Amino acid sequence: MSFFIPGIWGSAPSQGMVRVALETVDQSNRKAYQALVPDEKRGRVSLFIDSYLPSFGTILGSLIAFSVITWGIASGTSYEVFSAINMGIAILGAVIALLAFFFIRTTYEQSLLSSQMKRRSRGSSVLDQLDF
Repeated sequence: MSFFIPGIWGSAPSQGMVRVALETVDQSNRKAYQALVPDEKRGRVSLFIDSYLPSFGTILGSLIAFSVITWGIASGTSYEVFSAINMGIAILGAVIALLAFFFIRTTYEQSLLSSQMKRRSRGSSVLDQLDF
């Protein structure tokens, strides 16, 4: 939204929409994913997903944007050109993220069928021990 309406009238609703998406869909999906991780690895996986991965993505995105803007200024390219290049890189990143999502999804579905990836049961049921 802030792309189409610059200034406070576009950025405030954009920040609100990002926060709503983060608090509802993103956070619940992260917690559901972390519940699938075995207990002994859950702390390390949640640390990686909640802190290292977003930080790495922010740093990488900032470096890419900085390099495109620096190249545009150094070569005398107009603002519209390197803005379009940044938009193309963002669209390419979104496509790569979608492809990665579908790849992870197929890998996850295949691992559900693997007997090695089954979660251990906490205890056996009393009914399992009965012979009829």
